[in-house]
Amino acid sequence: MKYCCTNNERQGSCYFEFQKGRFSEEFWRDDSLYLTDDDFNTLGLYKVFISVLPSFDYYGITEVTREQWEQIVKSARKTGGEVEQAIEEIHCWVQRFFQKEQVLTVLGI
Repeated sequence: MKYCCTNNERQGSCYFEFQKGRFSEEFWRDDSLYLTDDDFNTLGLYKVFISVLPSFDYYGITEVTREQWEQIVKSARKTGGEVEQAIEEIHCWVQRFFQKEQVLTVLGI
């Protein structure tokens, strides 16, 4: 993966954590996906998230429904370039569990 990493690959703590389902009251889960805050900011992903989720919490917990996630993917595809590539990387991971889970939880830095 170019943009994301697993918990074992993570270095430091300035990451957005993407958790399957609702927040489990546990951080740094091995089955989560991680994106550095540097990449999140450099790529301008905040704009993509806030356009779909006005209450997106950069420092807290945000639940994302399947429909909202699809809107985020659509927005990233419209933007193109590295924004699209980064979201597609997350999207490949998200698709594996959205059949069973109602939401994706994004844990801010």
